[in-house]
Amino acid sequence: QLAAVQRDIFAGEVAKVCPELAKKIIYVDYDENCSAESIVLYVLKMVDEIRAILGTEADSWRIHTDLTGGMRHAAVLMLSVLHMLKYSGIEIGQAIYANYFREDTSRNRIEDVSSIHRMFELVSSTDSCINFASMREVEKYFAAVPEREISKRLRDLLISMQEFSDAVKICRTGRFELSLKKLAANLQAFKNYQGKSAQEQLFAQVLETVERDYGDIIKAEPSRIDIIRWCV
Repeated sequence: QLAAVQRDIFAGEVAKVCPELAKKIIYVDYDENCSAESIVLYVLKMVDEIRAILGTEADSWRIHTDLTGGMRHAAVLMLSVLHMLKYSGIEIGQAIYANYFREDTSRNRIEDVSSIHRMFELVSSTDSCINFASMREVEKYFAAVPEREISKRLRDLLISMQEFSDAVKICRTGRFELSLKKLAANLQAFKNYQGKSAQEQLFAQVLETVERDYGDIIKAEPSRIDIIRWCV
């Protein structure tokens, strides 16, 4: 009964601002007493509901998310849903949060927290970079970052990472040594750069994983044996 009352209140507030959405709200129930293993089923249920709405043209839609309210781990569940939708070809748009202070209304505001969500995207895209030498997701991430937050040192590093990625993907072995030397130099220059933006500081943390995995070949003079061992 309490859940029904809360739904009516929520629907009423939405209808005040967007009357056209009043009859289009779909609820996915969640049992707070369920086991940790069962949480996955609720995530899948929500993903299925969204896919059913979007139909066969899912890749032409963009999903925006409101992460306000709910249980303490509600945001984590929503992020899981968004990741699954992304792999279905659906574009993920803005993530917002209603920062509401009941006593001080002057501080009430709607905040865009999309950058926080994209942070998870950058971390997950590193897996593709390490496992498949693919820069596609990393490039896609920085394409959405404002120009002012990307320094020349980062651009040079991304270019050298892409060049090495291309050499690996098409087995252009003659370019391995040269591209690795360039990658090592640009990586060191980026690490030593003191004026990193917030986005660059985040990427610097992620790069530690890349550097650790590529450690034997990202050095000034990698040998053919080093490269062969890394490829194997």
